[in-house]
Amino acid sequence: MPSATPTRPAVDTAVDTATDTATDSVFRLSVEQDHAMIDTGVLNENDLVELIDGVLTDKTPKNRRHRVTVTKLSAAIFWFLPPGWFHQIQDPIHFPDSEPEPDIAVIRGTPDDVTDSHPAPPDILLVVEISDTTRPL
Repeated sequence: MPSATPTRPAVDTAVDTATDTATDSVFRLSVEQDHAMIDTGVLNENDLVELIDGVLTDKTPKNRRHRVTVTKLSAAIFWFLPPGWFHQIQDPIHFPDSEPEPDIAVIRGTPDDVTDSHPAPPDILLVVEISDTTRPL
């Protein structure tokens, strides 16, 4: 099992172009390190984070309006899924350096196909992220 604490992490340093000085450093984790932290209890289901581009990122808490929208859209998508496809709600999907948890994802196969790993791009048809606010980039 990989160590939950990385020994030599990749560190990105942003540079303030106005002053030509380093600003914040970002401590990057691999997907394996993220999984090790979950497996050892460092992170649990109460931690509102997800791995995005190697960085543990806060997930926005879900308000009632968001939950209702996800529920309604999920019900609508269900009726249009052809055989051989299923949808998952707020569960991880896998990329080499990220495991986001989109609100809805449409996946090839059946839920039994993803018991040992998260769905990855070749089997993902649609990813939906619902926002009831606008967040500036």
